[in-house]
Amino acid sequence: MLKILQIFNYYQPDFTGEGIYFEKIEKLFRRDGISSEVLVMRTRTPAKTDAADCHGLPVTYLGLTNKSAPLQSLYLACWLVRNLRRYDIVHFHAPTDRYFATYILSALFGVRVMQSCTLNDSPDNVLRSYNPKVRWFIVRLLRLV
Repeated sequence: MLKILQIFNYYQPDFTGEGIYFEKIEKLFRRDGISSEVLVMRTRTPAKTDAADCHGLPVTYLGLTNKSAPLQSLYLACWLVRNLRRYDIVHFHAPTDRYFATYILSALFGVRVMQSCTLNDSPDNVLRSYNPKVRWFIVRLLRLV
């Protein structure tokens, strides 16, 4: 069975369109023998009484809302070092690591990386957000995806 780690910045109950879409197609993944787990970067773990119905999916909330981008990248990298071997693919739903540590880690572990793009986080827009002096290097890192 193919195992995919789905990484979102926000997830239930703080949904974005991509999270809603993922939940709709996830049952088709299961039908075709694809298993998914969800890792959420910024949304805090819902209280038991407010817990969202995640359709039986294993969901881990890191709750990194108040952390700087470098610390978010570090927390994610540490989590992945402990758990990455369980997955065949890591699917980032939007850029979650501006430092590419998690993309490099995934490559080192032999885990394929995918990234979904929505309105303003296409590779071209992400590239423009970096200092022009380092864009050549960012282009190379984007090729890990």
